[in-house]
Amino acid sequence: MEILRTQIIVIVCLLVGLQLLDYFAKRRMRELQTAVLIAGGLLITQTALSVVTGISLLFVMLPGTALWAAWDSSRIGLRRYKSSIAYGPVGLFLAISFLWPIAFPLYLAMKFRIRRGVAEVKPFT
Repeated sequence: MEILRTQIIVIVCLLVGLQLLDYFAKRRMRELQTAVLIAGGLLITQTALSVVTGISLLFVMLPGTALWAAWDSSRIGLRRYKSSIAYGPVGLFLAISFLWPIAFPLYLAMKFRIRRGVAEVKPFT
């Protein structure tokens, strides 16, 4: 029951964060809004499955998404871009593992920017 209460608090925080993003940045932060919605959807789905099965899937989802992001970041060359989340695969895995509600949506938003071609590349020095 304690896990369910914690997950509800995280979901409420995600929704409040979405509202603040919408208020402060109408067009600039669409990628981050989409990423927060995806992360929230994953959390809600995991919570629903946990309630139905009685088994907490949080301990599968967190390292699973962190491992996928680490693999994908090396594939898309995340380190080449200006971002607060531009780490190597190991650093990104650790960041997402320990700060999932913040780091995973930031990673997804950066991935969306890279895919759209609007991400800023770091200058070579």
